[in-house]
Amino acid sequence: MLVADDHEPNRVLLLDLLQPLGFDLVTAADGEEAVRVARETRPHLALLDVRMPNLDGLAAARRIRDELGDAAPVAIAISASAHDQQHANALAAGCVAFLAKPFKDEELFALIGRHLGLTWKLSDAAAPGETAAPFPTLPFPPAPAQADQLFELASSGDVAAVRAFAQKLAAEDPRLAAFAAQVTELAARFKMKAIRSLVSRYREPPPA
Repeated sequence: MLVADDHEPNRVLLLDLLQPLGFDLVTAADGEEAVRVARETRPHLALLDVRMPNLDGLAAARRIRDELGDAAPVAIAISASAHDQQHANALAAGCVAFLAKPFKDEELFALIGRHLGLTWKLSDAAAPGETAAPFPTLPFPPAPAQADQLFELASSGDVAAVRAFAQKLAAEDPRLAAFAAQVTELAARFKMKAIRSLVSRYREPPPA
């Protein structure tokens, strides 16, 4: 997946959001670089900020489509400008969708799933008022007691304690490294609700 945005914090935000889901990500800081990276890496999907220097996101989408033809990635335009003409311009440039900033995580997940033909495995134990989020299947899950402890730490909002516990799990059992990495990534973005949703799958079910 290609993430193209001239503002580094925006790129980092998308990387932090998508890396824990298992995507291989490449980045570009302007439209010209986006075209070059797409040509070199042949991504399946490109997230293109509309307003970028040298070549804007829509012009980059056209160039990528013209150069790669049937091998061109699915392109989603992202912009803080959400007027109807911008949406129409994005579709005319060959983008399959337009996403207005600020957007919710689940809006992006829904677009990715729809246009890449993915079926998300959703957390099946989100707390009331929380949105279930997609998580990749873990090769080795935590024990119920470990999941319980992480759930309690996340519920307290203690980010430092959550990260420290995740690192401790990975150090004690390398098989938990993938799980610990997911938790650490979410904690870095203060996504305590998402952590609770993630670890809820591995807790002991309540007594009948």
